[in-house]
Amino acid sequence: MEFLWQTRSTGSFNIGSLFSGLNENGYNPPPGFCFDWVCEGDQPIMDDKRLHDYNVDDVIKRFKIEAEKQRAHFKGNNIMMTMGSDFQYRNAFMWYKNLDKLIKYVNAADVGLNLIYSTPSCYMKAKNEELNDLEEVVDDFFPYADGPHMFWTGYFTSRAALKRYVRETNVFLATCKLADIHLQGKMKDKVEILERAFAVAQHHDACNPSKACTEVIQSALGDEFTRCDFLNISVCDVSSQNDDFEFVVINPGSFPTAKLLPIPINYDSGREYIITSNGANQPFQISSNMENFVKVQTGHSGATGFQLNVFTGQLDPFSINTFKVSSKKQESRPEMRRRRSIVPAAQMSPVELRSRGRVRLTVGSNKLEIDRAGIRSINGIIMRSQCHLWSYASSTASDQASGAYIFRPTSNKAACVGKPRVAVTKGRLFTDVRLKYNSWAEQRFRFFEHHPIIEHEFIIGELPHPGMELIFRLDTKLNTGKSFVTDTNGRGELVRTRDARKTWKLNQTEKIAGNYYPVTSKIRINEESTRRSVSIFPDRAQGGSSVKSGSVELMLLRETTKDDGRGVDEPLNDPGQFGKGLIVQGKHLILFTGKNQKRSSNPLKGIEDQMIEKFVFNEPWVAFKKSNENEIKLTRFGDISMPKENTLVAVSSLELLGNNSHMIRLEHLCAPGQSCDKFNRAENFDFSALYGEYRIIKRITETNIIGNVVKGSRNRLIWPKNSSAEEDDSLPVTGKTVVIAPMELRTFIIDFE
Repeated sequence: MEFLWQTRSTGSFNIGSLFSGLNENGYNPPPGFCFDWVCEGDQPIMDDKRLHDYNVDDVIKRFKIEAEKQRAHFKGNNIMMTMGSDFQYRNAFMWYKNLDKLIKYVNAADVGLNLIYSTPSCYMKAKNEELNDLEEVVDDFFPYADGPHMFWTGYFTSRAALKRYVRETNVFLATCKLADIHLQGKMKDKVEILERAFAVAQHHDACNPSKACTEVIQSALGDEFTRCDFLNISVCDVSSQNDDFEFVVINPGSFPTAKLLPIPINYDSGREYIITSNGANQPFQISSNMENFVKVQTGHSGATGFQLNVFTGQLDPFSINTFKVSSKKQESRPEMRRRRSIVPAAQMSPVELRSRGRVRLTVGSNKLEIDRAGIRSINGIIMRSQCHLWSYASSTASDQASGAYIFRPTSNKAACVGKPRVAVTKGRLFTDVRLKYNSWAEQRFRFFEHHPIIEHEFIIGELPHPGMELIFRLDTKLNTGKSFVTDTNGRGELVRTRDARKTWKLNQTEKIAGNYYPVTSKIRINEESTRRSVSIFPDRAQGGSSVKSGSVELMLLRETTKDDGRGVDEPLNDPGQFGKGLIVQGKHLILFTGKNQKRSSNPLKGIEDQMIEKFVFNEPWVAFKKSNENEIKLTRFGDISMPKENTLVAVSSLELLGNNSHMIRLEHLCAPGQSCDKFNRAENFDFSALYGEYRIIKRITETNIIGNVVKGSRNRLIWPKNSSAEEDDSLPVTGKTVVIAPMELRTFIIDFE
């Protein structure tokens, strides 16, 4: 039950491996040995022989039985008994009083057991000293279950709106850290407020948002900008209530990116709109919102029905970019209208769908076939179903209900949420295909002229009844077999096989829930014979699967009617903003790779899925203000500039530790499990080029990943039969430069003069 778990796809099992195991009782105490007042039925140790409920002899006997039962599944003479669990130690005195007695009487009884208080580190050292070899495991343990029909795959999606908020806050925090570097730590206390809140929010039981970082960014910019918290539902007071306004776009990431930003406006066809940045006109396109936005906008003063979609152009790494929006009444003279050809070009026109047959469109590098039922094919990949929003019914079974943690549908078949009304509109920057199913389910597919990525947007909620678990599904005629690919927490990828596990024989009790996996950044299906594929990149963590050949799905929203018995103690049925149920808006990026499809128009320069993952995470921070005479002259925080020669190494984290030190984390784009044919090579990273003349580097120290232990100051344990020696093949820092090899993720502390 104990093994070395390899977290790298190559190299020694002593590098990147974890000593791991599965306990007999999970992480709970043995049956009958919970000494907390919340554990009903477990008796304390009564060691006064004058009392009728004296039980020391019985305790010793029962504990020996439990210890022997656990030992049968482990090598060696040392075993770990976990004494405690969730929601326990509410009465720590009661626990430790009884543990002291347990150790005292079992050891004195001389029954072949020696009990001591210990720690995981001490336990691992003892196992290392008595064992020569351990089993080696390379796969992970998802999805896991603690019994038949009890798959913990629901929490991958539960609290869907919060999961998106966490992703947005990550961008906010990264921007705040850059501003803090620029201010040389003068507002570090406010940054720490958001850091703590962000850490708590990533736990599934809590949320504690903060606005403190807005003050830090405003102070660094030298101007007051307003962050519109409801841009996702087209609400912003500044942009909707002013004819002229400005917005700042900060790219906190280390790769250049380009975005089409949707800005809420009260559109007037009689006005001329001009968007500029650095004196140059920016292309834009005006579009109307999805119809179901109206109900979620209720009560917001800055709500609008239209969006000004502004193409930013390239946003350099760590850059600050300012855009100005102005509008004025159009002049009526014909010669003036001819000069303003940009105005009608910014509007979208409807595409008529025939009553019979289909319409063929080419948008950028994507080729579409559409009819009145929806999308029939994309890049030659034919849709088996033109419904893309489906619902599973939540199980309410007494042996295991679907709930916040457990996903259990009543049937292996999902139902389409309705027959959609299809509308297509085309503009010079993109083409929209909208499908409205009903008053609580609507989606839009946006096809761009300048790159092959498809944007899928959905708004669902205020479901007609609880007990519905909604999914987004693409059901194609690709022959993808039983395999599909998911990311591994945003770094690397693993091949998943339906109804199978690599290292043990699976007794599958749930055909749907038992094949769901966590999807942080990517899920993909492939047709090996033609090399065609469909990849989906979510804007938040979601559960996903390929439950049949050619099909790929992601869970969007879950509402259950019963508690699943895993500690939440309530069903998953959030009342939402208006008391009628949660409403969730979100987006996916999708890539349809057809047979022999060319990528000449792809701005991501051929580094396909890996760069799109960075594109998803590398979102800019956007804020607004009324137009005035104040201009932001700052173009980047702290004069930090990504070295132009770096195309394969990313700065995944950069933060101030003290006035004279920074922590920087570097990662190679080629992550474990990925096909890296186009970029499977090491790359030099020059720290002095990152800082330029801004700071003079005195010392560079490599640490462990989280930055609290200097590399080499501690030695990893060696498991002799698994590897004869520690084999760290990473190259050290030479001068101000380090070589980052494929699959590496490394952390450094930079000290300045």
